[in-house]
Amino acid sequence: MSVQRFLDSVNVQYSNTRGLVMRPAAIERMVNKATSDYITAQQLSTLEKDFPEFDALMQEYRDGVTLFKLEDQVIWSKLKFDSLKAKKHWQVIKDQFKTGVRIMATEIFVRHDSLAHALLTELNKASSTVFDKKAGEITEREGFKKLKGKHRDLVLADSDLGRAILTEVKDSKNLKVGIMEKPLAVDGGYAIIRIDKILPERTRTFEEAIPYFASRYQDQLQRDMTNAWLVSLRNRFPISIETSTIESLWK
Repeated sequence: MSVQRFLDSVNVQYSNTRGLVMRPAAIERMVNKATSDYITAQQLSTLEKDFPEFDALMQEYRDGVTLFKLEDQVIWSKLKFDSLKAKKHWQVIKDQFKTGVRIMATEIFVRHDSLAHALLTELNKASSTVFDKKAGEITEREGFKKLKGKHRDLVLADSDLGRAILTEVKDSKNLKVGIMEKPLAVDGGYAIIRIDKILPERTRTFEEAIPYFASRYQDQLQRDMTNAWLVSLRNRFPISIETSTIESLWK
């Protein structure tokens, strides 16, 4: 190969060599680059042949990728949350999912601290009718003005408001009917709460229980599908274990 052909070849393969002044040092650098890449490629081409352990490792990697793709095709792509089957599963285990303490409450929700404290002072001196009227007129929680601030089944563990009430009273045993002593800072505002009734816990509905059992249900479904797949593979590709041969190796 002529020097010019070598330079043309290097320029085609390595764009960062273009424009270099053709001095001995520059040519030597290009030769080193070209030969280094060639030697590396040659070594890599026989790496698995020269090193059986590396060959075994690469084969294990390829097998793992194949198995992953197959498992995705057979199981994961078909693993969807079926609400009808999930509801049958929930029917069996539903008693495991209780709400904890619930209350019926009336709330006046406002955005400003000063207004909340002024209203609380006023309402502590007024009748329950005035509280209800104010809740229907000025509460700012979205959707609750038309409900006159009524929470008819507030599960304390399930909302920021419920958790704020629990935090304030320290223990659900300390809940009592009536207006709470101070506004609660919650949801970007202040809530004046009147507890109207303390309700016993109940079994959660299917929709309420989904966050609590869905992942467990999906895990069980995945295990069942995997086991069924493995059984089908064993039936299709039976394996015979020569125990006598294995035992003879230990004698």
